[in-house]
Amino acid sequence: KLTAFELPSKVQVIPYGLFDGCTKLVTVNTTKNKLTYIDDYAFNNCSALKEIYLPDAITYIGDYAFYGCTSLTSVRLPEGMTTLEDSVFQKCTSLFSIVLSSSITSIGCRAFSGCAQLMEVTCYATVPPVLELFDGACQNVHFEKGGILYVPMGCEEAYRSSHWGFYFDEIVEME
Repeated sequence: KLTAFELPSKVQVIPYGLFDGCTKLVTVNTTKNKLTYIDDYAFNNCSALKEIYLPDAITYIGDYAFYGCTSLTSVRLPEGMTTLEDSVFQKCTSLFSIVLSSSITSIGCRAFSGCAQLMEVTCYATVPPVLELFDGACQNVHFEKGGILYVPMGCEEAYRSSHWGFYFDEIVEME
C-alpha cells in the first residue's frame, strides 16, 4: 500500500530489492539525504513509480534497479555517475526522456531495452560512453532504435561513428 516515500536524511544506501514489487509506489524523494548507492533490484517492478529524484551524490545504480518501472517517464542522472549497469531501466515502457551526465563512461547491456517510448536521450559526455556487450547468447539491445540523441557541440561525428549511431535516427549537437 506504500505510495510515496522520503528517505531519511542519513541514508546512504538503498539495499538490494528494498522496494522490489511495490506496485503502488508512485514517488520516492531522495534529494534531502546523502544517498550514494542504489543496489540491484531496488525498485524492480515498481509499476506505478512515476518520479525518482536522484541526489548529486549518487555514484552507483545497480543491475535491474528500475527494471519494469512502467510508469517512469523521465530520469536525470547526477554528475558523479560513471556507469549504468545491465538492464537498469529495461522495460520502463513509459520512459520518454533521459539525461546522462558528462561523467558517464559506460552503459550496460540492455540498459534501456524495451523502452519503446524513449524518444529523447541527452548525453553530456564529450566521448561517447561505451555500450557494454554481454558475452552470453542474449540480445545486446541498449536502446530501442529511433528517437533523437542530443550531444555536446562538436561531438556529433564521434557519436554517429560509434555504436550510438546505430540506435538513433537523429543525432543533434547542443549549444
